Amino acid sequence: MKKTLYSIFAVLSLCLAFVSCDDDDFDVNRGTHSQLPETVVAGTYNGQYVVYKADGVTEVGTYPASVTMTAGESKYTVRLESVCDQADINGAEEMPLNISWANEDIKFWGLTTPGTTAGFLNSAGLNGTYSSKTLSFKFSKTIREGRSTVTKFYVFNGTN
Repeated sequence: MKKTLYSIFAVLSLCLAFVSCDDDDFDVNRGTHSQLPETVVAGTYNGQYVVYKADGVTEVGTYPASVTMTAGESKYTVRLESVCDQADINGAEEMPLNISWANEDIKFWGLTTPGTTAGFLNSAGLNGTYSSKTLSFKFSKTIREGRSTVTKFYVFNGTN
C-alpha cells in the first residue's frame, strides 16, 4: 500500500513540475485594451502638490510640480519621477510601481524606498489614477522636523 501511494505522489509531483505561471497576471482586462497601460501614461505632467497635516484636512501648502512617468523594465510596471523641492516622493524613481487597466482608467500603486532622502523616515504606499489625460496620486511620509517627527499627506494632480 505504501509503494502504491508513494508511486501516485511521485507521478503527481512530476506532473506538477511542468506547470508554470504566465507573466501577464497584472493585466486584469487583457482583451479589452489595445495598448499596455504603461505606454498610455508615459509622459510629463505639470500640476501641483497639495500637502496636508497628519489629520488629512488641514492644508500645509500648495506647490507647483512636474511628474514624469516612464515604462518600467518589465510589463505592467511604471517608473515615476517627481520634480518639486517641497514634496519629494523619495524613492519612487528607484522602485517600479505596478500598473493596470481598471475599466477605462489606469491604476498604479507601489511602495517608495524609505531612508534615501535626508529626514525621510517612512512612507505608506503610493496610489494613483490616470483618467481623461489627468494624473493624480497620493502618498504620505513621516519626516523629522527639529526634534520631533511629523506625518504629512501629499496629493498630486496634473495634466500633460
